[in-house]
Amino acid sequence: MAIKLINVKLKDGVDQNSFVSEFDSVSEVTVKNLLPNIPTLVIFNVEESYLTTLQSHSSVESAEEEPEAFPSVTYPSKPSAYTLSNKTVTTNIVNSSRDGTDYLSYQHYLDTDIMQRDGTNKLGLANNYGASGSFPARATFDENSQYAGQTYSSIYTGKHVDIVALEVGPTLSTYDELQDVHPEFDDPDNTGNTRCVPMDWNGCSSDSNNQVTPNSMFFNHAIGTLSAAGGIHGGIAKKSNLYAIYLYGNDSNDYLSACCNAIIHFHNNKSTNGTTGLKNPTIVIGEFQYLYDTYYGIKVSDIASVTDSGGTTNRPGSGWGSNLTPFTSRNIFPYRVQDPDDDSWHWMVTFPIQVQSSSMKTSLDALHTNGIIFITAAGNNGGTYVKESDARWSGTYCTVDTGGVDRYNITNSGGVSSPGTIYGGTYYPFRAYGPHGLDKGIDVAAGQNSETHGMLDTYTNRGPGIDIVGRGGYTFTAKQSSTDINGFKWGNFGGTSCATPTVVGKAACMMEEYYTLNGAWPNFTQVKNMLQTEARNGNNRVLDPASTTWSNVPAASGDTIQSSSQLFYPYDSSLLSVPKAASIANGGYTFAELAETPNFFAFWNARAYSREQTMDKRPTSGVMYPRPRNISNIE
Repeated sequence: MAIKLINVKLKDGVDQNSFVSEFDSVSEVTVKNLLPNIPTLVIFNVEESYLTTLQSHSSVESAEEEPEAFPSVTYPSKPSAYTLSNKTVTTNIVNSSRDGTDYLSYQHYLDTDIMQRDGTNKLGLANNYGASGSFPARATFDENSQYAGQTYSSIYTGKHVDIVALEVGPTLSTYDELQDVHPEFDDPDNTGNTRCVPMDWNGCSSDSNNQVTPNSMFFNHAIGTLSAAGGIHGGIAKKSNLYAIYLYGNDSNDYLSACCNAIIHFHNNKSTNGTTGLKNPTIVIGEFQYLYDTYYGIKVSDIASVTDSGGTTNRPGSGWGSNLTPFTSRNIFPYRVQDPDDDSWHWMVTFPIQVQSSSMKTSLDALHTNGIIFITAAGNNGGTYVKESDARWSGTYCTVDTGGVDRYNITNSGGVSSPGTIYGGTYYPFRAYGPHGLDKGIDVAAGQNSETHGMLDTYTNRGPGIDIVGRGGYTFTAKQSSTDINGFKWGNFGGTSCATPTVVGKAACMMEEYYTLNGAWPNFTQVKNMLQTEARNGNNRVLDPASTTWSNVPAASGDTIQSSSQLFYPYDSSLLSVPKAASIANGGYTFAELAETPNFFAFWNARAYSREQTMDKRPTSGVMYPRPRNISNIE
């Protein structure tokens, strides 16, 4: 039988020495430590078979096995701050006489607490568009597009976090070795060396995913992605490790499942980091979409009823007329769609494709199962959706007339196809095909780079399925466009493809902070909670303008629709419009409403201030200390 180390607690009044002497002839018990300075305790080595007998002894209050002890956690020390000085926060203004490394993206100002505003002028890209026809000039705008002489400094930089951009290829040979020389991807702790890691991805056969020998890992889109997440000047996670893997590439065998399998193999077979004593965590950026969110168009006049948890609204006997609030009150926002056969315009409810991909869901869920953080672009298809577990996924729907009605296909390549006939049926407006809409992913919508008009970019998918908003159009990155004085290219990035890595960079910094404070890396739920908890309101709040007056919409046409949104948009005929041709599904279908998108941008609380807003200068009069927390805008 096994020998166990047992702590024996004696009853009050029992003499320690007398008790121990009783066991001189008991072979199953030997004294380990008499503990003369603790007279009510004695430590025995006891055969397991005798333990019950010892516990029942009349002098014994308790006889307990010694528990296994573990060393206390030694938490990492805080890293030193990494500082960039005398930079200009701006969009892309690079040319052959300027140095791209002199600039930072707007997110360094809009989405961090590093820089305090000097004066009252607002920063961003909401320009003062003038009047056009019957439409007035925009009433509010950003006065400044640049903010010079700024310092960015943070002790957390996403160090030891591996960021993988899951892209659509192929890579291009013109970008061979670019990751080694472009200053955007330099390693601040090992200057002159890159943080980009070319990979021969396990099980992938395309040239795009066998990157080591040609030392090539970039397509132009991937450059923008990794710059917006972890670039020195475009991103926030400035010390993260950067990777790229490509769907399809030059070979049709590298499907999503194969790429996810390769990422899981990479994650599970990492070596232990010699500095942290742990394996590096992995964030995957979902940089692909299928453009199935605005896919079917059915005339509003052919919708018999609309249903949600609040009940069913049937089409009035005279038709829906100009009041479309029975739809918009349920976050269903119709578009004006042009019939390709006769050029007529109609108000239509647009629906996502009504099928699901089990293989895609299985592949992406497997990332989560293996401890990988999946943060994905919501897509640029002008759709509205919920998460797959949301009751509205199946609980909100439209019923179509049974007598035979037109159903239009809004094609991936842009434009509208001739209609086919359907005979009734139920259509669900909020079922995302994916990769967005999954419970095990963090979905990111695109917001404008504007301090005045902090609102969604018009093209972005939106709705309750969104978890957080990042920065979209006119984000300064290393995306290849304008050449600077040193021969390096920089440019603006946009779309949910850009918004997502701006969130990823902040997530990586939060993960490093969590590791430093807890001695462990956070899991998916913790990362999602940190992003949403740290999101900011005030100047960083996402506004919610209306595309038009939904209780009295004009007759469908190709004319411009502008109502309250004129305050926020230039003169623009694209809102709520899907023309028969020349319309691009990836970014071409636009409207203004939030549709229950969370109205907060991702925020990196680098200084760890508790103030809701840290962008304004501290007051010089009034109540100086203690400073009460401003809770007026907290929701």
